[in-house]
Amino acid sequence: MFSKFTSEPLSYFLIIGILIFGINGIFNSDISNENVIVITKDDIARITSSYKQIWKSQPTPEVLDNLLDDYILSEIYYQEALKLNLGHNDEIIKRRLRQKYEFLSADLVNIEEPGESELTSFYNENMDEYRNDDLLTFMQCYYKREEEAIIQMSRIKNQMNKLKGEPINCNSDPLHLQTLQENKSKHVVSNDFGMQFADSIFLATSGLWQGPIASGLGYHLVHILEVSPGSVQPFDAVKNDVIQDWKLANQKSFNDQMVNALRNNYRIIRRDEE
Repeated sequence: MFSKFTSEPLSYFLIIGILIFGINGIFNSDISNENVIVITKDDIARITSSYKQIWKSQPTPEVLDNLLDDYILSEIYYQEALKLNLGHNDEIIKRRLRQKYEFLSADLVNIEEPGESELTSFYNENMDEYRNDDLLTFMQCYYKREEEAIIQMSRIKNQMNKLKGEPINCNSDPLHLQTLQENKSKHVVSNDFGMQFADSIFLATSGLWQGPIASGLGYHLVHILEVSPGSVQPFDAVKNDVIQDWKLANQKSFNDQMVNALRNNYRIIRRDEE
């Protein structure tokens, strides 16, 4: 979502984190016997069984790789947490220890507050994230049955050719929503008609009757009358959002560096492939 941050300040946080957590030798090429994670066939079977119980299907190789990667990361957090004597060898405790370790790393990043220049730079680099939604003004004619919508679509096309711009009578079925929808964002349209309908009309061609377009209510003929492109909100109007987004991006960048540093200090042994 966001562009990369300058890595130099985050490197300082990482060094502070290493000192606080008491992680020894993260940047040492010598791997101790403690820093070994062994993946066995039983581990793979347990991970697969757990997935099948939840999703009622066999995990794909890609899904299994992701599950295994997450398991390895959990083991790394667990072993690092054990060095701090935060808990015992229990599945529930493992999850809690991982959370504690992540919370501690989050506290390290939160000690830094962004300066005005950093915020404005971040805002400029991610300006599209602070753009107002496009707004549509459109007419929609509702029909319970798709067959009726198709018939009326053909009739409207003939009527347009004959009347040359005069008002169109849709002969539509009654609906609690207005025929004329003015300045509606995609979010609002989705709430009223459903995401499938919203996706369709925001890709529709302006100035033409189109359809039938399915919604959660039935079928619609749609005429896009006006498209109002969204504009970027000024920095002062979204400053609080920019601060929060900056912190989230900063946190993610720091976490990625910390995890990579921890991974480099562990040797992964795959006995399940033997």
